Amino acid sequence: MNGLIKAKEVHFDEEYLHVKLEDNRIISTPIEWYAPLKNASIAQLKNYKLICMNSGIEWKS
Repeated sequence: MNGLIKAKEVHFDEEYLHVKLEDNRIISTPIEWYAPLKNASIAQLKNYKLICMNSGIEWKS
């Protein structure tokens, strides 16, 4: 084990960003914490890419 917390899926609802990890834990944070994502459409939110060996998430501008 290398100590990295790795994501495998990203989901959204009206209030939260949910990240499912490789070990099946889910981390949920309020979407309002992320100003660029707060007003994004669902299509824009779904246009993410896992980066840095699945330890980060990136969205196209």
